[in-house]
Amino acid sequence: KATVDYGADKHPRLEFDYMFLGSNAELVEDGGQAGVETFLCGIDRASGCGMCLQLPDKKINEYVISTIASWIDSLGHQEVVVYSDKEVVCQAVLKLVRDKRTKPTFIKHSPRYSPQTKGAIESYIGHIQGQIRTIRLNAEEKLGRHITPTHAMFPWLARHAEFCKTRFFRKATGRTAYEDAFNEQYSSVMLP
Repeated sequence: KATVDYGADKHPRLEFDYMFLGSNAELVEDGGQAGVETFLCGIDRASGCGMCLQLPDKKINEYVISTIASWIDSLGHQEVVVYSDKEVVCQAVLKLVRDKRTKPTFIKHSPRYSPQTKGAIESYIGHIQGQIRTIRLNAEEKLGRHITPTHAMFPWLARHAEFCKTRFFRKATGRTAYEDAFNEQYSSVMLP
C-alpha cells in the first residue's frame, strides 16, 4: 500500500455522484427521461482511482451496496470519509455502504449542485464519459454496429473504461492512479 498524504483530512476522501448518459453517450443533466442511462461514479481523491457502475435506475439494491463496499476495501483503506451531495438516494446508498463495511466509514454531504465541494467527482465524470465514448466508438468500428447505453455490453464498457483509466492514464505527476494507490505499476496481461 502506498503512503499518501491526505492533507488536512485525517482519512481518505471518496466522492460519489450520479452520471447520466443519453443515447449517444453524451452527458445529460438529469436522469429519469426515456433513453437516458444512470451510472453511479466514485473517486478516491488521493489516488485518483475510480469506480463507474451502470444501473437500471436510481433504486438501491444489494449489488450496488456490495460493489461500492468492495471497491473501497480493494483500495486498502481502513477508515474513510465518503462524500456526496444532499441527494436523498445517494445519501441512502452511502449509509447502507457504511453499515455493510466492517471498517469505520464517515459520511459527509456537500451542498447540492456545489461544484466547488465536489470538484474531484465532477472532473472524474467528465473524464470517464470521454473514455466511455472513445471505447464505444472503437468497438462500433470493429463490430460494424451502433452501440447505445442500452446495449447489453454497455455496463462492461463503462467498467472497462474505468479499469483502463485507473491503470494506464498518466497524471501530471507521471504516475497512474493505480501506482498512487498500490505503489506499483499494473503488470497483468491485457487482451487486445
